Amino acid sequence: RAGAVVFNTNWGGSGSDGDPYSQLEAIYMGEGPCSVWYAHQEATTYGGDPNNISLFGFSAGANLAAAIAMYGGDTDLGCNAPPTSVTPASVVVFEGDFLMGNRWWHSAIAEEPSIFPTWAVWEYVDAYDGPPIHVLVDVQSAGKGRYSIGGLGYDVEEVLAVRDTDGTLTADLATLGALDDGDIDLVEFNTLFHYRLDQAGKPTSLTWIDAYAHRVSPLATEAIIDLILDS
Repeated sequence: RAGAVVFNTNWGGSGSDGDPYSQLEAIYMGEGPCSVWYAHQEATTYGGDPNNISLFGFSAGANLAAAIAMYGGDTDLGCNAPPTSVTPASVVVFEGDFLMGNRWWHSAIAEEPSIFPTWAVWEYVDAYDGPPIHVLVDVQSAGKGRYSIGGLGYDVEEVLAVRDTDGTLTADLATLGALDDGDIDLVEFNTLFHYRLDQAGKPTSLTWIDAYAHRVSPLATEAIIDLILDS
């Protein structure tokens, strides 16, 4: 009804050899960008504009959408894609897991800490020259144990120990007040990402809704559509 064509993609990683690093590499540097190329190549089939593609991701998918926008693959994606990138018109991320705190990612990072600086989106902020990245968060997610590092059963110091090799992550979280209560929640993951984009002078916005805590609710859907279509 908004005049847009939507392509939805699933998580992959089946082409990797099974170890955590290879699975992340397959998803972030291959299958994720390939999904954008598929939309680009097939858009006209469904009445869409191949040169006006926006990326949206939710939760772990928000991390992937931002990653695709910021370093979307090399020249050989393995999906018959031409060796040039598709520049999105806009990027909207809703409550991304930017600290990579879910159980699978955390286990992988704890086993091999070098994964985090390789795949953390803010490692690429300074070089980013793409479209605005709009960060959407739900005030209801703030302080909710289920959506915090502590709620996942991890100690904040343990998490930071394998993610913060130079102290800057801890310093920025402290500046934002994210460490005041001894935990880091999903909202703070996202305010940190927006803060780092903003500090680097990159085009970004932070939009708050008041809905149902980390769900793509009707209010969230309306905000997502508005952010995409207004960009």
